[in-house]
Amino acid sequence: MLDMNTEALGFSPQQQQAYQVLVQGNYAEAANLFERLIEAEPEVRLNYWYLGLLMLLQGQEVEAQTTWMLALSEGEPEQIEQWSTELATVLQAEAKRQEQLEDYALAWMIRQHLREVHPEDVENLLKILQLSVKLETFDSETLVSSGIIDLLRSQQVELDLSLLYQTIVDILNYAPLESAVLEFLEACLPPAPYAQGFIDTLIPPAVKLAYSEGQPELAARLMELCLRLDPQHLEVLKQLSAFYQSAHQFEKGIETARICHTLSKTLPDQIYASYLILRGLMLAGGRWEEALSTFQQQEDLLRSLLQENLTSLEQIEARRLDGTLFFQPYFRDNLIQNRSMQNQVMQLIQTNIERYAASHVEQFRQRPDKIAASKSKRLKVGYLSHCFRTHSVGWLARWLLKHHNREQFAIHAYFIGYKSQGFDPLQEWYAKQVEHAHKLPAESFAIAQQIHQDEIDILIDLDSITLDTTCESWR
Repeated sequence: MLDMNTEALGFSPQQQQAYQVLVQGNYAEAANLFERLIEAEPEVRLNYWYLGLLMLLQGQEVEAQTTWMLALSEGEPEQIEQWSTELATVLQAEAKRQEQLEDYALAWMIRQHLREVHPEDVENLLKILQLSVKLETFDSETLVSSGIIDLLRSQQVELDLSLLYQTIVDILNYAPLESAVLEFLEACLPPAPYAQGFIDTLIPPAVKLAYSEGQPELAARLMELCLRLDPQHLEVLKQLSAFYQSAHQFEKGIETARICHTLSKTLPDQIYASYLILRGLMLAGGRWEEALSTFQQQEDLLRSLLQENLTSLEQIEARRLDGTLFFQPYFRDNLIQNRSMQNQVMQLIQTNIERYAASHVEQFRQRPDKIAASKSKRLKVGYLSHCFRTHSVGWLARWLLKHHNREQFAIHAYFIGYKSQGFDPLQEWYAKQVEHAHKLPAESFAIAQQIHQDEIDILIDLDSITLDTTCESWR
């Protein structure tokens, strides 16, 4: 079956036959067929495009370019423009076909030749960047030499935004620290009507950079780009406040949190904004009275929330309530009172999780209890944490796993937000200490699904309700 773009070229039966031989992978035979077609009808340019393509597919790049250039050189300016468009269509179709076949190196080479024909085809350049990531050859030089930054800056380019955003995600996941990446992202800033799509694209990689990769300053730079599009975007401001604080830019973090509080209209948002202010004050140090006053205001807000007993919270609202009581013991040495409020807040969170994640909750509850099935069975013990790395918990928990009884227990470790950029020796040490090291993104449902699939008998949360992602995953 012919590619839709190929059909649009108006193939004759003979050309269709030759193309089918190409699709079957017999490039030498297909080239012979197109050569015969050229001998029979030398004026039909389409045959030259495919003959050159077949040479390219056989690794004969110079011969391919010569074939195309000779055919193009025989035309008038208007014809050359038309023929170039036709050649570009042929190359585009074959690049897509090779991508579907997952021959990314060949697809990349074809798109490089397409770039020579149409150097200002931004969508082709984005595809080249995506392929470079897949081939693990992407770096700053790839971005700069492609010319895409200058193209995006110099003119209003109509392009597929979903393609643009996927390219951004690919780059930020693979090589966020490359020097030209921020320059590229700045050039990608869309018009105001499309701001939300760009913001939604940048937030998840920024969160990963800040908390999994230890790059809060870079994460803050990404959020600052988003603020150019919408200076009062509440979610961006929340993330930015936390990133500033993690980067030890405490005054910026506190000030941004105060802006969040001013803009917050709902109780969950006000509670979280108060937590961000409190977090900044505590991390900065030396502002005890201000911190105490903020803590008391936050508790008043929490009491109001519990009194309203909201059972229709959004997922992100419920998750964020987990950490808001983190500083209770710092301000009040009363275990009973602290635990009472904590239990009430956790019950509210649980109620909301059972509503918005009802299908997952039902699935996970159907697992039978297998712990007492056999005394001879090795129990599966799962340790869940984002601290299996250079972190205080990471250092303290080493001997717990090092000296586990391997005859009685099969050990699973769930690495939440596994660090992929750079090298963390402690993280690698933990991965070698367990039978099953699960390197997972900070996504609650994915974590819960893996735990359920592993049929864990005993699950231990080493983060001790200090991270909303781990809490949500085992609830």
